[in-house]
Amino acid sequence: MTRAAGVALKELAPGNHFYTHSRCFDIQQIAIGNQQQPLVEQWAICGACGHMRRMTELSRPEAEAACPQCGHDRDSNSQLDKGQQRRFIEFSRSQALSYMEHYESLSADRSEERERERYQTIRSFDLTQDAPSGAVGDEKLPFGIEYRASVIMREVNVGFQGEPGVVAFGVDQSAPDTGFRVCGDCGITAIPGKKLDEIQHRRSCSKRRANEKRRQEGRDDLAYDWQALYLYRELNSEAIRLLLPIADDNDVDTLTACIHLGLRLRFEGNPAHLIVTPQIMPDPATRMKRYYLVLMDAVPGGTGYLKTLYQQKDDQQRDGEGILQVMRLARNALETCSCREQDPSRRETDGCYRCIRTYHLQYSAEKISRERGIKLLGKLIEAGEKRLPQESLAAIKPNSLFGSMLEKKFADVLQEFISQQNGQWDQTIIRGSLGFRFSLPGVDRLWELELQPTLGIAQGVMIQSQPDFILRCDDDGIKPIAIFTDGFQYHCHPENRIADDMRKRRAILESGKYHVWSITWDDLDSAKADHVMACQSPVAQRLQQYANAMKAQTRVVPDAKRVIRNGLEQLRAFILTPHAPGWTQLATHAAFFPLQLLSAQRTVTAHALSTALAGWRVGNGIAAIPPNDQGDWVCNYQATLNQDFVTYVTLADAVSLRQNQTFIVGRLGDTESERTGSDFTERWRRFLACLNFFQFVDNFRFWASSETSTGIAPEISLAATTAVSDEWQEVLGKVMPSMRPYVQEMAAANLPSPAGVPVVEHFNPQVDDDVFAELAWLGCKPPVALLAGEQVSFASQWQSQGWKVFTPDELQAHGVNSIIEQILKSITGT
Repeated sequence: MTRAAGVALKELAPGNHFYTHSRCFDIQQIAIGNQQQPLVEQWAICGACGHMRRMTELSRPEAEAACPQCGHDRDSNSQLDKGQQRRFIEFSRSQALSYMEHYESLSADRSEERERERYQTIRSFDLTQDAPSGAVGDEKLPFGIEYRASVIMREVNVGFQGEPGVVAFGVDQSAPDTGFRVCGDCGITAIPGKKLDEIQHRRSCSKRRANEKRRQEGRDDLAYDWQALYLYRELNSEAIRLLLPIADDNDVDTLTACIHLGLRLRFEGNPAHLIVTPQIMPDPATRMKRYYLVLMDAVPGGTGYLKTLYQQKDDQQRDGEGILQVMRLARNALETCSCREQDPSRRETDGCYRCIRTYHLQYSAEKISRERGIKLLGKLIEAGEKRLPQESLAAIKPNSLFGSMLEKKFADVLQEFISQQNGQWDQTIIRGSLGFRFSLPGVDRLWELELQPTLGIAQGVMIQSQPDFILRCDDDGIKPIAIFTDGFQYHCHPENRIADDMRKRRAILESGKYHVWSITWDDLDSAKADHVMACQSPVAQRLQQYANAMKAQTRVVPDAKRVIRNGLEQLRAFILTPHAPGWTQLATHAAFFPLQLLSAQRTVTAHALSTALAGWRVGNGIAAIPPNDQGDWVCNYQATLNQDFVTYVTLADAVSLRQNQTFIVGRLGDTESERTGSDFTERWRRFLACLNFFQFVDNFRFWASSETSTGIAPEISLAATTAVSDEWQEVLGKVMPSMRPYVQEMAAANLPSPAGVPVVEHFNPQVDDDVFAELAWLGCKPPVALLAGEQVSFASQWQSQGWKVFTPDELQAHGVNSIIEQILKSITGT
């Protein structure tokens, strides 16, 4: 029996079964050829773009080492790496074989089960066969249309579903290391759940015959030659590629359905010979991804349909009008379909089988949306009407609006929220780059969302970083928000950037100029929006009561339910109520309320609390602190849903209801064993939600446990907040914002006055008229200077004049105590 190549790749793959003459046959073996005519081929895979090249071609002396399609070279994902060189069989040249006893093959009452999800398939494209025959596009969105007379698509069955991906096979694609395990002598295949030594090899297998003889002689069996193979089919045909703006799975599946609809209307029938499939390519120049939708003729060589479609011209004699017409037909059908007149709140009415839904896309039904399709088609049609001739789609720059799918998803969700509030959302130019501007009805306030800004010394931030967004308000009383959209894989595992994240976010907060917001991929899931993330359930209930009481006193506080949920819900609450004092009230009360209750039940000594916190600070679990009736501290090491936050306050402050004296410290363990734990994703999300919430409290500190080994984690203080002297208050008022945290620690060190109080912006004309120290201690011997910004480059000149010089980087690395100790030595002359 025969199957079409695309169907056979799954239906006749090893481990599956087929039906014929009322019998069911299990596929146990594939034909692998023989020594004279082997069917097994060696291919090299580019891990960056998925391009496949035969090893016979790669091994030629004149062959280029770099990938001929994307230029990727010289790392573990390149085609030269042994791990990327794999065995393949072109399935159309092979056979699927089954040997079964007559009674075993009788299908009887067995139902036919063709399980589409049982295998993992990957599509690899080869664009090196022919240059584009024409291209048009618009760079702004971006969007483009390209026709190619020859494109090779290889559809690869890389093994059974559920096997982990190890071999890089293009952007965001990976294949299992084992693929199909096939005996290199007889072609019998290993099936998941069955041990290799339980598999019965064919009588033609040379190893089986040898082992039968060895067993008769009492010798051990020889190992069978198990080989890892991938199955593939190849199609060389004409194709049209559509360059898309950054798109997630929902966008791609919806657009695929829209194109199918438009083609069906254009050709007045089912264009079953056309394949519509996504393609993602790397862009080496920008390190971004390029998103495509490929329309390919399933007939080898092509039928000419796609060429005709591309070459249709509009009134301005521009190519690509046929594709634009397909999109217009699809959009019109979606906008006028009767299913749109039904109840829009019902999910099942968002498209029907008369418009966007089709039987062959039933497995993507959850991701396909009529309303999403209308919006996407509208954007693409608008861009297509501005198209200009291009050399190729590669000449169109990839979308620079977003650096990742998570950023795009965040912007889409935020736009949806503003629309739900009946607000206004527009794309605009912000500081020379594309961004967004929005407003809410009934509020005289305008917000701007800037993409990929850089924060550094020029912005008052001592450690340079690049948030994904900066959200600014035209109200000067509202600080801008540095927004980080964090993916678990890039920040936690397998990559570990937690310590670096904590360090950069502390620096932004310490500047005094910004709020910091962290949002994860799971935060964008509407199904999880109402989960409490930042405190225990009783505290959440108390916080709601407290907020209601504040509102009854006409005080402005945010939504008490949203502020303790995930990062996105918290940001929504801030946009609706961007009143920082109100946030401070709720965050402080959430930490203080449990301490107030505990003050009547359990107190601890300062020594016991300090000892327990010291061990916990470096990553250990919090040690049990024995209660002491004479203790003058109250602590709570169950302040949040994990033991990653501890709150404490003096008994006197608890009794006197001095909420603002509450200390909150957060430490996230980031060892390998912790990050690979099954619960770490949720733990990390909760930590970031707490960071969003508690940043409004003055006595809040946070770090990653690994920072303690490098000496850059904040110290835990038991000292109550003390008033700053007038002398130091004057220094705080003059110094640049990024230096204030250091000055506050110096002020708390009780340095002797006046020698211990610095001069702000002390110029040194002996070096140059424009050279100055941000802080200078002139009464010290030798004198001490703290240089910042561009002035750091003059450090050697200051030192040559006998000054002891410090920089913010040194204070960050060694702590403020290093300069405090030097000042004391210089004052006392020791």
